Order: sequence, then C-alpha cells, then structure tokens
Amino acid sequence: MRQLGTRWHGGNPVSFLIFEWEEVNPTTVEGAHHAVAKQLADRLTDLVRTRDIVARWGTKEFAVIFACSGVTATPRASSIAEWLTREYSHDVDGTVRTIRTCVTRL
Repeated sequence: MRQLGTRWHGGNPVSFLIFEWEEVNPTTVEGAHHAVAKQLADRLTDLVRTRDIVARWGTKEFAVIFACSGVTATPRASSIAEWLTREYSHDVDGTVRTIRTCVTRL
C-alpha cells in the first residue's frame, strides 16, 4: 500500500477512507443494497475532488483515496467519515443501517 502512495502521488502521503455498511430489515428485497451502493457512490463522487478516487471494494464496502498531502488529506477523510456516519447510520422506513469507517494515512 505504501508503494501505491509513492508511485501514484509522487511520494507524498495519501489518506484512505475505508467503510462498510450493514442494513437490517427482514423485508428488504434481494439486491436492494445495490441501490444504496449506487447512492453512496454518487454522493461520495460529488463530495471528493476529481483527483481523489472512490471505489466500491465489495458488496457493501467502499474505499476512497485522498490524493493530497497527509496534512490536509487525513482531516478531509475524517470529515467525510463523520458525514457518512451522520447521514447513513439511522433507521429508514424500518431499515436499521450502520456504518463502520476507518481512516488511515500512508
């Protein structure tokens, strides 16, 4: 991972935000998590800069790479992690949604 930061961003530190979400609703239609993933991807793409990377990492996981110096990238990643928790961790129409986030810098 450290080599990714060195090669991709000219040796400057990069920050990563990795998160997953979980929905609990016994009546949820199979595959409904894809609609949530699309909504999250669209919203994250609007929040980050064009040089940052938003990627779906798994069924319910995303990774965001912030391409700027670690001085500004880590607070930015933390801010977006807080936003995700605030906006997506709640009960929506009987569906309990939780978000787990991790922010790190390389």
